[in-house]
Amino acid sequence: MLFLIISISLFFIGLIIFIFGYIGKHELIKEGYIETSNLSKFTKEKEEISLKIDEADKVLRELNKFSTYISKELESKHKELLFLYQLIDEKQESLKKSEIKSENNVSKQEKKSIVEELKPVEITTTTQHDNILKTCQTIQEKVQFLYKTGKSIDEIARTLNKGKNEIRLMIDMGKKE
Repeated sequence: MLFLIISISLFFIGLIIFIFGYIGKHELIKEGYIETSNLSKFTKEKEEISLKIDEADKVLRELNKFSTYISKELESKHKELLFLYQLIDEKQESLKKSEIKSENNVSKQEKKSIVEELKPVEITTTTQHDNILKTCQTIQEKVQFLYKTGKSIDEIARTLNKGKNEIRLMIDMGKKE
């Protein structure tokens, strides 16, 4: 029985201490001596961190979309570049074949006269221009002639029904020779 009385009295003493502690804390918070509880600070920080994480996830998703777009563009440009390399190789082979044929068919004097005709000359009529173009045997010679007479790449491409890039390549190859 004594044990029961001691237990009950200890319970009430603990309860009284708890109540006074709570009241005292509440008054200290009310008077401004103690700020809000650590629990509310923790929840605010947790919410701020969760907002920052959401923003970072959004940025990562946008970066992922952009990197996917860039990789697709790089892949398409790579395919285009491979196609251009293939086109260059084919044109080089056809030029070699046409050079061999032209060497067999045209004498050295005729070659010199063609080269002289390809030098920049002022052409007064379109018929003279067309006649000189007809004497050029390969497309390469025609491109070089038209370029040396001051025609733009667009005009040459339209005249010969070829692509602009193909014309640029032929002009560049002519400059190297």
